[in-house]
Amino acid sequence: MAPEQVDSATFGPVGPATDVHALGLLLHHLLTGRRRWEGKTDSELLRLILLHEIEETERDLRGTPRDLAAVCLTCLAR
Repeated sequence: MAPEQVDSATFGPVGPATDVHALGLLLHHLLTGRRRWEGKTDSELLRLILLHEIEETERDLRGTPRDLAAVCLTCLAR
C-alpha cells in the first residue's frame, strides 16, 4: 500500500504514482523474497507504511545489481 492510500492529506491524492509505488513493492518482494513491511496488526502495518525510511530498504537490496536497486528505490520513494 502506498503512503497516500493511508494518509492522502499528508502524501497527496491517489493517482498514477500509487501504481508506480505498487510496482516497486512487487519488485522489492521479487528481489528480497519477503514483503517490505511486516506488521502484526493492521495499525502496526499502517504505521510502518507511513514511517518506514528508504535507507532501511537500501539495506534490504544489498547484493542486488545497482541499476535494478535504483529502479526499485525510485518506485518506492515517497
